[in-house]
Amino acid sequence: MGCGVPGLPMPPGPIPPAAPTDVRVLSTSEGLEVEASRPIRDIDGDTLKAIPALLLFADDPRCHGTPVGSSADGPVVWTAKPTTPVQLRVAAALGDRRGPPAKAIMARWI
Repeated sequence: MGCGVPGLPMPPGPIPPAAPTDVRVLSTSEGLEVEASRPIRDIDGDTLKAIPALLLFADDPRCHGTPVGSSADGPVVWTAKPTTPVQLRVAAALGDRRGPPAKAIMARWI
């Protein structure tokens, strides 16, 4: 370790989940409520061993950084109440492994 001699390779981390599907947005008195079908497979097509959380990104095409909302179960509620249209993307994550986003959807709080 500290002597510069390489040790055994680290085991690979879990494969990220596939993209969520069936993204739907509902404008409520609380803000925007975003639902999506959570993936049951990873990006390689293998069955996931856990249920992924949903992450919500606004106007961020690469889905990097901090999401504006997340949910381990149920819909994601974003309380910012955007009065102008925003482009929302939902991605699934298991721990620190974030999968690709679902197709973007335009939404506005009304």
